[in-house]
Amino acid sequence: MLSATFPPHTGAPALSMRPTCPEGTREDVERAGAIFALLSDHAQARDAILGLEAICFGDIEEAGLLPDGTALLPAHASLVATAARAAHLGHHRAPSSPLLRMRRDDCASWIREALLEEERARSLEQDILRRDVEASPLRWERAEIARSYTARCTMESPP
Repeated sequence: MLSATFPPHTGAPALSMRPTCPEGTREDVERAGAIFALLSDHAQARDAILGLEAICFGDIEEAGLLPDGTALLPAHASLVATAARAAHLGHHRAPSSPLLRMRRDDCASWIREALLEEERARSLEQDILRRDVEASPLRWERAEIARSYTARCTMESPP
C-alpha cells in the first residue's frame, strides 16, 4: 500500500511507491504527493488513496484500477480531477468493498452491490471535484461500468 506520512514541520507527504509501473505508465512521486496533499484534509479521500498499492500516470484516456491495487491515472488531467479519481479508485480497495468479494454464484446480487459501491465512489469523486469549478471530471459511464462488472462476474473462473 502507499505509505504517506507528514514529517514534522514540513507539511509535505513522504510517499513510498512501488518502483515499477505497467508499460506505458510511470511513477511521478511529485504528482502523487500533490494529490495526497490536496486530499489531506478530507479524511475519507485520504484513507481511500492510502488503500492503493501504487499510483502510476500515463498518456491514457481512462483511469483504472489493476487487480493488484495499482491506480492508473491520465497524466494530462488536472490535479483536482486526478485526485478525485484516485480517491474514487482507492474507495474500491476498502475492505468492505464488494469489488473485492466477487460472488459468481449470485452475479445479479453482486452486480447490484458493485453498482451501489460505484455510486458511493462516484459521490466521493464529485465531492473532491467541487473544490475547483474549473476541473473537468474524468470520463465515467455507468452503463459501461455495469457491462464491465457483468463480464467479470459471468466469465469462467480461472483454473
